[in-house]
Amino acid sequence: MDAAVRRDRRWKWILGVFGTLGLILGAFIWWLPWDLTLSPTKPGLRRPDLLTFDQLSQGNPRILVITAHPDDSEFYMAGTLLRLNQASAELRLVVATNGDKGFYPFSDPAPLARTRQAEQTAIAKLWGAKDVIFLGFPDGRLHNGDELENAIKKQIEDFRPDTILTLESEHHRRASHSDHRRVGETVAKVGPTCPGVKSILFAETGERDLVVDISDLLERKFELLRMHKSQFEDLGKGRKDFVARIIRDDAEAAGKLIGVKYGEGFRVVLIPSASK
Repeated sequence: MDAAVRRDRRWKWILGVFGTLGLILGAFIWWLPWDLTLSPTKPGLRRPDLLTFDQLSQGNPRILVITAHPDDSEFYMAGTLLRLNQASAELRLVVATNGDKGFYPFSDPAPLARTRQAEQTAIAKLWGAKDVIFLGFPDGRLHNGDELENAIKKQIEDFRPDTILTLESEHHRRASHSDHRRVGETVAKVGPTCPGVKSILFAETGERDLVVDISDLLERKFELLRMHKSQFEDLGKGRKDFVARIIRDDAEAAGKLIGVKYGEGFRVVLIPSASK
């Protein structure tokens, strides 16, 4: 076999190997439910005068929490929800997906979904949710459009909340779950059109207009997360140390904005003509 033939075969082998690896990597990136932002927007000036917690919680308000997955409410806003429950707010949770993926995407999806929904229902009762509703969309595959908009709008119109708590729709971190973005974007679009909605609070954000003091509730937040045993039972141990650090660091950063140890921050959008 002459040198030219050997060289040709070698290049075909190299191209075949790297082409296969490229296809595998591309498929993996497509399969992962994450959106990347190469140039995240910098937070705007904080506007603490828009809304205070006392204003948010006065008069037994109706608060609708709309998240993407079972455990999002505990991960991003458990301390605030406990505070609102203490203030006699009426709370309802709507979860867009069925939770059939989670941290264990290669598990059998049907029992995983049932487990996660049961966990979320039980845990939400502990922070005061009177009802927990699952819209049933597939985990990791939410898409903007009429189906998601109509489902979320129906829940808002049914409950007629004063305030909606949801996930960030605009000021994204460098990497964020695509389901979170789709839920936040949909709430931002349909929420202001629904009668009675006075404000929308977006969690998972760096643009924190309202910071709620959760200094005495952070450990309770961890307790609630650990009750999601399919996801966080070993929170603070092994590989989940990373998750615990993220939560604690974020709470410290938010708390510094108002001079307390730990906080949960929200971007505030006030809805004009709330009496419409």
